[in-house]
Amino acid sequence: MADMFNKFKLENVLGAVLMIVVGVFLIIHPDDTLSIIAYGISIVMVIMGIIKIVGYLKGSKGGSTVDGLNEYASPWNLIAGILLIVFAGLIATVLMNLISFVLGILIIGSGAIKLEQGISMNKNGKNGVFVIILGAVAVILGIICLARPSFVNNVITQLIGVGLVYGGVTDFLSTALVSKS
Repeated sequence: MADMFNKFKLENVLGAVLMIVVGVFLIIHPDDTLSIIAYGISIVMVIMGIIKIVGYLKGSKGGSTVDGLNEYASPWNLIAGILLIVFAGLIATVLMNLISFVLGILIIGSGAIKLEQGISMNKNGKNGVFVIILGAVAVILGIICLARPSFVNNVITQLIGVGLVYGGVTDFLSTALVSKS
């Protein structure tokens, strides 16, 4: 039982350290993160394609229940991986700009609804100034998402990094407290 607990403790500590390291990287280098992920996926795809092609050429069927599918899919893995390597930076930029655009549109829509609600409150004799201010702030934030997507993407990535660091630190602390008791 003690061996299982020690293994559990080691896995938690290693997981916590990994979360902290990744989180710190996201905080320090938010603009490189999606490109690195795209390159990593593309490298894995290329390696998978090469392994499958070499295995096929050597006569190995790979033990799949659908061997024919594996034989035809491996060149596509290789081709897709190479294309991802070539266009990883572009793909990362397009994806992040798309995310920022969609967020901007959603935030502007939410802000416009709040503005309309605040104006309606004022027309009905109720004080809607606070709701109007909230709506105006939302519209401004949405416009920032549309106008400065790289800034917004970096902030989002850094917030994810902060969350990972927090999660890693709390995992580490909770493991230390549990192991003491």
